[in-house]
Amino acid sequence: MRRLRDRLRKYGEEFEQRQAARASIPAWAATAKLLIVAASILSVCGTLLYAGFALHELLHPGTLGRHMPGPAPALIVIAAIFAGIPLALMLSNVLVWVVPPLRDIENKAFAKVPNATFADGMRQLSYVAALTVPICLIAAAMGIIDPWI
Repeated sequence: MRRLRDRLRKYGEEFEQRQAARASIPAWAATAKLLIVAASILSVCGTLLYAGFALHELLHPGTLGRHMPGPAPALIVIAAIFAGIPLALMLSNVLVWVVPPLRDIENKAFAKVPNATFADGMRQLSYVAALTVPICLIAAAMGIIDPWI
């Protein structure tokens, strides 16, 4: 418990440093990052939604055109969103890192901030994804199999 408290206290100090680093990023780079993040979230969540409803239609033909009873659509949608966000953030990190001008701006802005490197961000997002994605896949599978019809 003490270790968690120390980490949270340290995170508060790092938060201010991260905010100052974000403020030093030029407007065009911040806008480009925002567009990359938005496109990543829409594409990953949209793909997961499409896959979930396509699998549901494969198992239960003809149900997609009419009202799907029960919690099946909600399970598929919520699972796709919660599983898609950490995966999309990982994708957007990679896309920002691949573009050399954005990577250089990020490296310069966050050079003095602890635990703010590309590898640290990907490691932290992989922890979140490792927790949320399996749970969401189980929820989506329940919606896809849909024993409530």
